[in-house]
Amino acid sequence: MVIYEKGAMFKPHTDTEKIPGMFGAMIICLLSTHTGGKFVVTHNGECKTLKTSDASKYYACWHSDVTHEVLPVESGYQCDVTYNLAIQPGLTLPAASALGSHKELLQKTLKVWLKEKHSRVFGWSTCYYALKHEYTQASISLPALKVEDFARVQAVQDLTAEMAFVAFLVLLEKGDQGFLSPNEDCDTEDKDVYQCSDLEDGPHYPLKQVEATDYIVKSIQALDGTTIAASFQLQTHMLLQQELFSDLVVTRDSFKGHTGNEGPQATHWYCCSALVLVPKEVLANYLAHSIAGYRLYRCSMPLMSAMMIWSTTDSIRQ
Repeated sequence: MVIYEKGAMFKPHTDTEKIPGMFGAMIICLLSTHTGGKFVVTHNGECKTLKTSDASKYYACWHSDVTHEVLPVESGYQCDVTYNLAIQPGLTLPAASALGSHKELLQKTLKVWLKEKHSRVFGWSTCYYALKHEYTQASISLPALKVEDFARVQAVQDLTAEMAFVAFLVLLEKGDQGFLSPNEDCDTEDKDVYQCSDLEDGPHYPLKQVEATDYIVKSIQALDGTTIAASFQLQTHMLLQQELFSDLVVTRDSFKGHTGNEGPQATHWYCCSALVLVPKEVLANYLAHSIAGYRLYRCSMPLMSAMMIWSTTDSIRQ
C-alpha cells in the first residue's frame, strides 16, 4: 500500500520487472477524502488523465512499458493498493507496444479498404468479424463484453473516431432446414410449430438432410446496446471468417408438422456474435437495407419505435 499525503507525487516512470513474468500493474484507490493525486498515463504519443478524488470506487491498470505518474496530492490522503500483474515465466509478455503495432496494421488495412472503392461496389460494402464469446440481445454492448472481446472492440472504436467508419455489434444466425429423420421421440403427426432452446443433449429434431440454409442478422446494436434493427438477410461473402458457422453447435431448433403432402420439417439454428464495420459513405444504405428487412420480419413492432428507427435512417441519408 502507498499513502500519499499533501504534496506527495510520483514522477513519470515505467515499471521494472519486480517478479518473474510481470507485464503490468493494477492500482486500487481506497476510499479516502482527498483532492489531486491524478494518474497520468502516456504511451505512443497518447496521454490520459485518470481522476481519483471524486470516485467512490476506482482502479486502473497498465502495461509495464506505459509511462505513468501521480500528480501532487492537494489535500487529504490518497491511499492506493498496488498489485503486480504477471503470467507464467517464459511466455511472451503482453505489452502496450504490441497492441499499438496491431492497431497500426488495422489502421493501414482500413485505409486501403476506404481507397479501394471498387471492392465495395462489388460486394465488400461492410465486413463482419466474429467475437470470441457468445452474447444475447439483452446483454450485448461494449461495457458488457468479456475482456478479450472488449479489448478488440474498444480498439476498433478508437479507430472509428479517427476514420470514416461506424462500428456495430450484431448477433448472427444460420438456419439449416430439412425434413426429419425417423425418430421414435418425435410426434410427426403433430401439425403445430414448436421452438426448443434446451439442447444439452443435441437437437430435439434431427434432420434427414439439409434442404435449405438461411443466414440472418438477428439483431444489430449500437455499442451502447441500443437495438437498431433485427432479422434481415446476412450477405455471407462479407464475413471475414468464411468458416464461421462450421464449428458451432445447434443453439435452438424448431419443428413444423405435416402440411398437405409434405412431411414434418425442422430448422436447426446456429448463433454467434460479431462486430460489423460500415464505411460512413454506405452507412445510410446499410441501415436502410437492415431496417427494410426489419419491417418485413417485425411488422408488429411498436409504432413509436418504428418511427424512431426510420427517422434515424432518413436523417443519415440527408
